[in-house]
Amino acid sequence: MIFDGKIEMNLQEVPVIGNPKAPHSIISLFDYACSHCRIMHGHLMEAHRQFSTDLAIVSLPVPLCEKCNHTVKHSPKEHEDACDYARIGLAVWRANRQVHRQFDDWMFAPPAPPPLAEVRRYAGKLTGVAALESALKDPWIDAQIQRDVSIYETNYLRGIGNMPQLIIGPKVTSGTFGRAEELSRLLSNTFGLNPNAR
Repeated sequence: MIFDGKIEMNLQEVPVIGNPKAPHSIISLFDYACSHCRIMHGHLMEAHRQFSTDLAIVSLPVPLCEKCNHTVKHSPKEHEDACDYARIGLAVWRANRQVHRQFDDWMFAPPAPPPLAEVRRYAGKLTGVAALESALKDPWIDAQIQRDVSIYETNYLRGIGNMPQLIIGPKVTSGTFGRAEELSRLLSNTFGLNPNAR
């Protein structure tokens, strides 16, 4: 799948909400520690509910933390665990794709992400501790974070640095929409989808 005219991605290899073989796909760049990303998560889940058979949402964590994102020079305190959150989220997907959506919903439910130790415990509960620990050792995880950061960096160099970001066809949006309906309208206009058909 090609996004934004140049990003090539195998939807069987990255976290996806919905059917990877859906006729239309978008990329969501987010940070588990980002307050605006919590709002966007709700909008994306509503879009998935409306367009579930026609839309795949590629879900890529981009931690806004200098520990794993070279575009960030001094991360705010609330993002100090962002790299670890991203690693755990990707490890959950790697260990058991069926529970990844449940993990994301849990992570984004409170006003701020839970403490790191609690996140790790919950992830282990979903996947099994041994499976999680094994997945966390997979070099794919850090490589995927760097691929995600490179997409973010491309947008950053184009003047789009705010998070969250969506790549919808040729468009890149940043920040949140005022209401979920605005995202639905954009998806409808871009792909010719009818949200009322669900």
